[in-house]
Amino acid sequence: MKKTLLFSTCFLVFPLLFSCSSNTLKVETNVSSYHVGDFIKYSDFKVTNNNKEVTDFLIYNNDELVIDGSAINDLNDLSLTFKKGKYTSKTYEFDVFEKEKRNVDYKDFTYYDLGINASLPSLPSKGYLNVLVIPLCIKGFEKNATSENLEKIKLMFNGDSTNTNFESVSSFYLKSSYNQLKLEFTVSDWFNLNKDPLEIYMERDRNDPSDSGIMYCMDQALNWYKETYNDDCTKFDNDKDGLIDAVWFINSARNYLNYNYDSRYASTYWGFTYWNKKNYNLRNIYNPTYMNFCWCTFDFMFQGYGTNGIDAHTFIHETGHLLGLIDYYDIYNYKLCPNGNIDMMDFNIGDHLAFSKFSLGWIEPKIVNSSTTINIKPLESSGDFIVIGGNNYNKGAFDEYFIVEYVTPTGLNEKDYLAYYNNVDRKIKGYSKKGIKITHIDNRGAKEGNVYNNLVTSTDEINVNYLTNTSAINAKYNQNPMLLSTIFPANYSNLENSTTNPINGKYKESDEALFFENQKFELNESSIYTSLMPSNSNKLNKYLVSKSDEDILDFSVEVLSLNEEATLKIEVKNNEKQSI
Repeated sequence: MKKTLLFSTCFLVFPLLFSCSSNTLKVETNVSSYHVGDFIKYSDFKVTNNNKEVTDFLIYNNDELVIDGSAINDLNDLSLTFKKGKYTSKTYEFDVFEKEKRNVDYKDFTYYDLGINASLPSLPSKGYLNVLVIPLCIKGFEKNATSENLEKIKLMFNGDSTNTNFESVSSFYLKSSYNQLKLEFTVSDWFNLNKDPLEIYMERDRNDPSDSGIMYCMDQALNWYKETYNDDCTKFDNDKDGLIDAVWFINSARNYLNYNYDSRYASTYWGFTYWNKKNYNLRNIYNPTYMNFCWCTFDFMFQGYGTNGIDAHTFIHETGHLLGLIDYYDIYNYKLCPNGNIDMMDFNIGDHLAFSKFSLGWIEPKIVNSSTTINIKPLESSGDFIVIGGNNYNKGAFDEYFIVEYVTPTGLNEKDYLAYYNNVDRKIKGYSKKGIKITHIDNRGAKEGNVYNNLVTSTDEINVNYLTNTSAINAKYNQNPMLLSTIFPANYSNLENSTTNPINGKYKESDEALFFENQKFELNESSIYTSLMPSNSNKLNKYLVSKSDEDILDFSVEVLSLNEEATLKIEVKNNEKQSI
């Protein structure tokens, strides 16, 4: 209910000085306007009576008390009232406006911006960031909650390649981001939950089918951390949005492949990333809670290269989710792996591919719209890559286009590309040779309103709700947008049962995907590669919605040499009116 302004003799001109002659009560604020999502600071208001400061006031929004430092969640006006009886007849109102629109240039728009717009915030992808890690001791698995394992957890997050079997989470992201993302993990002592898996399951929120009791665990763990360490956790709210940017909860239980759990909650004991959505309306810049989190069993840190060392692959992959990246495989039946399994967000190996780095704002493409000869350095060390997208390309990561990148078994790729990594169900290895990888990317966004066919174009204001590419647009793939993306392998065969056909099953991970010297890729109306396009043509998928001739591509990429740089001859036949 909207409050009415009492005492009409009180002339309120916001944000100037307001007074009532009866008590010479004055209210002033240094904020010019309020919008939904703004944080209320009681210190922004100064209330005086006969020139003496009054501090016993309260602020309400939609009849709900606004806690100091919390966010405005409703369009109803703010009202300032007083605790003591002599002021209860006074109510001062301040208008609340709709949330201000954020319009970010496409070239600057990242998963972080996408999360803000969708009210599903992610960990920022740049800067020096503090991240909280809380290990949990699960009853029945106390033997794993040791000081030795605690030290290994610390090394896994904050160590480097000299004291882990690969990289730590921090050292990996420092290298992968080209020194743009430095993660500093604060690891607490073990929190003793004193509940076994069945008792945890009984604590589940029965109104939330996705909860198997872990929300209770995480709530208890964070409260314990704040109290034990006398820490308000504001240092973990790096972007000051009233939420801890990310929390890692590592439990002492075994993952469900290594232990016989009750089927009702077995899948809880795995590694995954999600949001505790109920906490969004509890945002508070003075006492932030968590929303974006990872939950994982401790034994994943001994998975990839054996138990004699520390392996952070799974934790690096899940941290990618904290940053907003999604799985690059079909999470429902695992039959579709259009990126060939070879990526940190696919089967947990090697560096992030160019698209991931692009969508996190770490690198910018060389956009090619006309015929040229061009050099690019290896992506892993330089961040170089090429985008070919046609005249309708919006110059950002969230559109449809082709990526050309120089892949090498060096740096973050070296270990997983030259030797087999032991993933959950099988061993996998990356590309052993350096070569050119060509990938069709379809990562369009949907504007708020109609998420099925109202697609973002180059002229739209960026007000993205969430990623799309649903079966309504393309029935061949599930709703994971990256399943509309496909490596275009050099020796691709169109045979129905070909193991190199990403559409017919798991793409065979090998050097067959790469183009080497004197090899040429072509996409035109007669190209064999049209069968890898969801449109079954050289028309971009968005052509099916836009019907624009400018969404038809006709180009080729020829590899002239592969040395410290790759030299490529690119011919573009339908977009000659633009230049690099």
